[in-house]
Amino acid sequence: MPAFKDLPIKRKLSAVILSVCTLVLLLSSGAFVVNEYFASRRELANTVRTMTSIAADNSTAAIAFESRFDAQRTLQSLQADPRIIGAALFDAEGKLFAVYGRAAELPAKPPPLGLRFERDELTYTHAVSESGQRLGTLHVRASMEQIYAGLRTYLGIALGILIVSFVVAFLIATALRRRIAQPIMELAQTTREVSLNNNYAARATKHSDDELGQLTDSFNRMMARIQQSDLEAKRAQEEVRRLNEELEQRVARRTAELAQANKELEAFTYSVSHDLRAPLRHINGFAQMLEQEFSPSLPPEAKRLLGRIRLGARTMGQLVDDLLRLARVGRQQLMYQTWPLQDVVEQVIHELNAECDGRVIDWRVGQLPSVLCDIGLVRQVITNLLSNAVKYSRTRPTSVIEIGAMKEDGEHVISVRDNGVGFEMKYADKLFGVFQRLHRVEDFEGTGVGLAIVQRIVQKHGGRVWAESALGQGACFRFTLPERPPATEETR
Repeated sequence: MPAFKDLPIKRKLSAVILSVCTLVLLLSSGAFVVNEYFASRRELANTVRTMTSIAADNSTAAIAFESRFDAQRTLQSLQADPRIIGAALFDAEGKLFAVYGRAAELPAKPPPLGLRFERDELTYTHAVSESGQRLGTLHVRASMEQIYAGLRTYLGIALGILIVSFVVAFLIATALRRRIAQPIMELAQTTREVSLNNNYAARATKHSDDELGQLTDSFNRMMARIQQSDLEAKRAQEEVRRLNEELEQRVARRTAELAQANKELEAFTYSVSHDLRAPLRHINGFAQMLEQEFSPSLPPEAKRLLGRIRLGARTMGQLVDDLLRLARVGRQQLMYQTWPLQDVVEQVIHELNAECDGRVIDWRVGQLPSVLCDIGLVRQVITNLLSNAVKYSRTRPTSVIEIGAMKEDGEHVISVRDNGVGFEMKYADKLFGVFQRLHRVEDFEGTGVGLAIVQRIVQKHGGRVWAESALGQGACFRFTLPERPPATEETR
């Protein structure tokens, strides 16, 4: 059975009207019956008190002269009221002196004085006295059956009135609900038409000028505004769709041009870097031969310049190698496999320790996960980050380098933290650009390509890389690797 709030409004109106009428009739009938009940009780109690008092006064002579016959005749006078069903007269010693009615239903000893209602009876015990002297006790029993019979009659009448009133109220409710509910039902039907078919041209019919009529007017005005807004929205959507198509075409064209330009740039970078390696080897080799074969005859200044030439050639060679690695990252197809980062980090640390003989480095490696990635490229990321941490913390008596990982929003977040020289965060946006450096070459060597390689590899995996630092307080680099590779890549 549906809840009241889910019933149609016609049934709600009928239910409310019938419920109110029924409740009013029940309350009024109940109040009438209860009032009659207590009034009948009071009337019975007053009658019993009066007749008992008269009988008690008439019994004083019979008790005084011990005339049971006179006492019996006195009690017989109580039958004038059919509601009195029994009486017992006791002498001063509490012995039964005379009775009226069935003796078996009367008490053997006088009860306490007073009026009591017991179940369906009323009992009244009254003292029999003469000139202040207690001669005995008169106990009277009265039936309340007439009261209950009258109550049943009243209840029957009230029930008949209730039924007639219910029928009349139902007829009135039926007439009222047609006048009140019909406009509301038509308005609801119109709203369903609008909701189901998006027919904003639908309008509700106005039946009166009362609150329902005002509601209908407001609804029709609202529908007119919605219809106008819908037309404007459709025109705007059509315009947006047209602009989106133009934008998509332009983006596709520019994307293709950019992709072609990137390919050409990568090819150019690869070609130039590759072609530069041979001349650099020649420069370094010839400078080394000059230094070795003609060293005794060379002046100190010439030796210094040869050293500068060899250092520049080696630096240029390192730069060429980094550019080649950066170009290869853009051209390389990722080869995914699941690999434990713990093993990779331990291998890189072992290699770096061999290159940092004599330095005190406190490696703090947390629990690292196994990740799905191109392990060769990710190893390059870890090598570059750990190498930077070692390089920029060498001014500390003890370098502290922490490597940790956590899982967040379906990604593995790997962090590398050091206690090195750090940098100012306002320059953080320059970190991952090619040839961008935040420290002088005289203080910290490098080509300025390592972090650009890190960013290119991480982004190729669908991840992010960022840094946090404060000058003189070390730096923390973090990068993410998705649990699943991007949709454009294949897992092998």
